[in-house]
Amino acid sequence: MAHPEHSEWYHSMAGALTEARHLYVVASGIRSEFERGSGVRVVDVGLGLGYNALATVDAWLQSGAKAHLQILSLENDEALFHALRSGNAPWQIAWNPFWIEALKGLRRESSNLWRGVIRGQAVGNLIGL
Repeated sequence: MAHPEHSEWYHSMAGALTEARHLYVVASGIRSEFERGSGVRVVDVGLGLGYNALATVDAWLQSGAKAHLQILSLENDEALFHALRSGNAPWQIAWNPFWIEALKGLRRESSNLWRGVIRGQAVGNLIGL
């Protein structure tokens, strides 16, 4: 899928989730931080379709969510937040239902701040999608 205004493709032909897992989660080494129980803060430059942030959340949950995860995503496309929250965007058709429910929890706190919280089975929180 290409960005409507910039005509740039969001992800490679391998698929958005595959790309997010390999180029964002694996390449960053963030899983070892999760396994150590270290609190992690991530700056996600542009939420886009949400795959990088959600792949990170998946890795965090799979690790047992022993520590806090905070993701700050710099995104200024308000329409994108509404599409993500709807659960009906075209790119969400085959998404994990957990992702859909997590994004429905995004709430506007101010004109340019949206916040979502996901609680892991242990201690962790995801703040600031």
